[in-house]
Amino acid sequence: MDYAKVNKKHVIYLSSSMVYGNFGGKDVSEETNCKPMGIYGTLKLSGEHIVKAYSRVFDLPYTIIRPSALYGERCVSRRVGQIFIENAIQDLDININGSGDEKLDFTYIDDLVQGIYKSCINENSKNQTFNITFGNSRKLSELADLVKSEFPKVKINYVGKEKFMPERGTLNIDKAKKLIDYSPQYKLEEGYIKYIQWYKNFWKNLKNE
Repeated sequence: MDYAKVNKKHVIYLSSSMVYGNFGGKDVSEETNCKPMGIYGTLKLSGEHIVKAYSRVFDLPYTIIRPSALYGERCVSRRVGQIFIENAIQDLDININGSGDEKLDFTYIDDLVQGIYKSCINENSKNQTFNITFGNSRKLSELADLVKSEFPKVKINYVGKEKFMPERGTLNIDKAKKLIDYSPQYKLEEGYIKYIQWYKNFWKNLKNE
């Protein structure tokens, strides 16, 4: 932020849907009151406040992006979509925290990159916060079913839900559509199968090194 302040750079800050805490109602918009439950969401929201403070004090342009449940090629940072695939590849069980009816707004990497790119090049993005997701939540059990379609022998277990994991769902993306022409392209059935195929090749090459 200090570098951006001196050089008057447009700051793109990657936040998280975890800043909302428990989702209420049909979906959450950028105007929804943020009540993060755990450390991760709290730190992300704190980062948003710091970015906005720099903007107020130093007239520094910013864009805050809130992704959700990212998956896709090169996503190997232990998100739920990766964990499911990696366990299946190793013939390990998949453990779902909860009943499987819990929902996430799964976002394919190319759609997130599109949102970031359009935030960089469009003046309408300055001093704005955007939900950059697919805009339609899906059940964890549906994600597990897609894994099972590629790994028929994988075993799915349902275990206790984590204490500080909020109830989440759909993020409203109307604002990003309107201001920066954001247009997600990848439904879960398409993007996740692409991710599984990539991960199979990645794992094979990793084992051969």
